[in-house]
Amino acid sequence: PRQEWVEALQTATQAPVCGSQKPSDSLPSANKLGLLELRGYKGRVLVSLAGSKVRLCKTEQDHRAGLAISEVELTAANISNVDRRSFDLNTPFRSFCFTAESEREKEEWIEAVQESIAETLSDYEVAEKIWFNEANRSCADCRAPQPEWASINLGVVICKKCAGQHRSLGPSISKVRSLKLDSSIWSNELVEALCAAVASPSVLQTMELVFSGADAMCATGDPLVSTPYLLAQRAGQRLQMEFLHHNKLTDFPRMDHWSENASQSDFRPFMDGFLYLSWSQAKTSAERRVRDDMTRRWCTLEGGFLSYYESERSAAALGRVDVGEVVSLAVHNTETMTGAGAAFTAELYLQTERVLNVGAETQETQQDWIQALTKCFVPPTVEVLVRRDSELIGRLHYKEGHDLYHWRPGWFVLAGSALHFSAGQRDGEEAVLQLKRLQELSKNRSGSEKIQVLLMVEGRRTLYVHGFSATDFSVWHAAIALAAGTDSRDLGDQQLTKNGVPIVVDSCVAFVTQYGLCQEGVYQRQGDPERAAQLLEEFTRDARNVKLRENEQRLEDVTDTLKNFLSQVEDALLAKELYPYWVSALDEKDESRRVKKYSTFIQSLPKVNRSTLEALLQHLYRIHQCSHLNHMPSEKLAAVFSPCLFQTQGRTPQEAAVVNDLIRNYILLFSETAAGNVRSEATRQAANRGGVFVTTPPPPLR
Repeated sequence: PRQEWVEALQTATQAPVCGSQKPSDSLPSANKLGLLELRGYKGRVLVSLAGSKVRLCKTEQDHRAGLAISEVELTAANISNVDRRSFDLNTPFRSFCFTAESEREKEEWIEAVQESIAETLSDYEVAEKIWFNEANRSCADCRAPQPEWASINLGVVICKKCAGQHRSLGPSISKVRSLKLDSSIWSNELVEALCAAVASPSVLQTMELVFSGADAMCATGDPLVSTPYLLAQRAGQRLQMEFLHHNKLTDFPRMDHWSENASQSDFRPFMDGFLYLSWSQAKTSAERRVRDDMTRRWCTLEGGFLSYYESERSAAALGRVDVGEVVSLAVHNTETMTGAGAAFTAELYLQTERVLNVGAETQETQQDWIQALTKCFVPPTVEVLVRRDSELIGRLHYKEGHDLYHWRPGWFVLAGSALHFSAGQRDGEEAVLQLKRLQELSKNRSGSEKIQVLLMVEGRRTLYVHGFSATDFSVWHAAIALAAGTDSRDLGDQQLTKNGVPIVVDSCVAFVTQYGLCQEGVYQRQGDPERAAQLLEEFTRDARNVKLRENEQRLEDVTDTLKNFLSQVEDALLAKELYPYWVSALDEKDESRRVKKYSTFIQSLPKVNRSTLEALLQHLYRIHQCSHLNHMPSEKLAAVFSPCLFQTQGRTPQEAAVVNDLIRNYILLFSETAAGNVRSEATRQAANRGGVFVTTPPPPLR
C-alpha cells in the first residue's frame, strides 16, 4: 500500500499540462489575500485566491504552512452579488457566502474571482496565434499590452476596458469576442484575417469603404455574383470573404450624412462615470428600501444605450437600458440619503413599468447625466422645453382647447410651478400652464378602460392628460399636485387666481364684500382665534378646494383669517426693504406728489405683490366708500391694516398715514384697471350660488 501511494502521488504531481491550457505559473497576476467573514463560521477566515483555487485558512500562519480549512476549485464555479458587502461563491458541491468590510472591497473580490474563473475556461491557442503578429500585441484603441479581446468585424484587437466601450456600441457597429473564451467562433480564416488585416492593402481598402458607410451586401448588378461577398468568393479572396461575412449586418453612418451645419441634437452624446443604481417596479412604500439597495456601478452612455458594469475595468456589462424606452424622467434637486451615502438622484420610468433609480455624487454630475440622457429620448423639436431646473420630463397623452374629443401624444416638462408642453411637431408651439393659478385640479376615470385622467383648468384653458401606464401617471399626478400646492409662506408660492392674487385673499375679500360690506365695524370686530387659525390652515393646505359659506363661516373669522395671512406671509406685502421709502414719502406735503412716489414704489414691487395690493386696496376702497353704513372710513381701515401690510409690531402714525393715502387714492394709483375693477367686482360677487363662491365649471370629461 505504501508503494502504491507513492506512485499515485508521483503521477499526480507530474501530470502534464494540456497544450492549449496556459501553465498555472504563468497565469496573469490575479492573486488576492484578505480576511472575510464566512457565513456559518465564527470569526473571520483568511481567504487566498491563487490561480484557479480559493483556499480558506484559520490564520496567516496556517496559510504559510499550507494548512487550509477548505480548498475551492473554480473550474465550474460562479460568483454572485448578494447585498452591499456580501457575495456568494457557488460550486457544484457547496456554496460559500462571504462578507467584506466595505462595498469597495467586496467589488474587488468579485472582480478578482471572476478573472480567475475566466482563466480556468481560457484557451490560449487562438490568442498566441494572433499575438504572434507584433501589431496585435497592443490594444488598437489605447495601446495597452496583451489585449485579450477583438472586434471581429472591425478587424482589431482590444483590451478589456476598451471591449466594454465597444460592446456599448451594439453588435451592429462592433462585434466583440474574447480571444481566450469564444473559441468556437475562431475559424482559421478569421484568425488569418485578423493577423493579415494590418498588412493587406486589399483588406484595408475594403475596410475603409465599409466603415465609410458602404453596404457590404449591396447589389453588384451581376445576376451570377450579386453581392461583394460572392465577388470575393469567385476571386478566391478568403480574407475579404471573412471580413464581408462579419460586416453583412453592420450599420455604419454614411459620410454624406454628416455636415458642418448639423445641429447638436443630431449627435447622440457619450458619457461614462460612476453612478449609484437600483431597479424597482414602481414607486411604492418600499421607496426607502430601493434607495438603500443602490449600488455603485461604472456606467457608459453611448448610442442611446445606458450600460452598467461591475467596475471600470469590467469588459462585460451587467445590464443595458435602451434610453429610447424612457417615458418619464424624474429629477430630485436635493440630496437623498442612500445605502451608499448621500447622492443626487433621478428616476427613469420605462415603458415596461420598471423604474431605474440613478444617483450621482454631486449635483453637477447629476445635471450632466440628465442633459445627456434627455438628448437620447427627447426629440430635437422639443429640446427647448428641457430646462436645467426641470423636475420631471416625459411623454403624456393630452387633449385641450377646441378639440376635447381626440387624445394626442405630447412632451411635458415640469419646472417649478410651470408645466411646459408641446405636441413635438417641428412647427408646434410651446404652451405653458401656471400650476399655481389653476382654478381646478382633479383626477377622474375616463372611457371604457377607465384610464386615470388629470384635469387642469387655468383661466380659459382646459387640459386633460393621462399617462402611458399607471406608474408614470401617478408620478406626474403627485408632482403636479405638489407644484400646484402651497409649499411655503412666500407670496409667490401661494395658489393664485387667474389675476395672480392668492386665492386666500381673493376668497376672503369676496366673502367680506358679499356679507360684510354694510356691517358696522367690519374688520374691527374680533373673531374666534382657533377657528381663524383652522381656516388659514385649510387655505394653506389646499386653497383651491376651500369654499366659504355663510352658514358655515362667521364674518369675523374670515376677516381675521385675511389679516393673519397678510401678517404671516414671508415678506411684507409692501416689502420690508421699502419701509423707509414709504415713510419718507410723507415728508412731501403735496398729496399728488406723494401719490406719484407711491406709484413708483408699487411698480418696484414683485408682480404678485402688486396684484395682491391692488385687489386688497380695491376692496378697502369699496368699504371706505360705504363708510356711512359700516362706519369704517379709510382712517380706521388704515389703523387695522397698517401692521399687516408693513408687518411691524405696533401701529405708528406714519404707517397708518401711508396706508390711508393708498386707500383714498386707489383710483389714481391703479388708474388703468381701477374703474373697471370697481364695476366688475360687484357683478362677479353676484354670481355666487347659494352663498358658495365657485369657479366656472370645466367642460364635461369625455
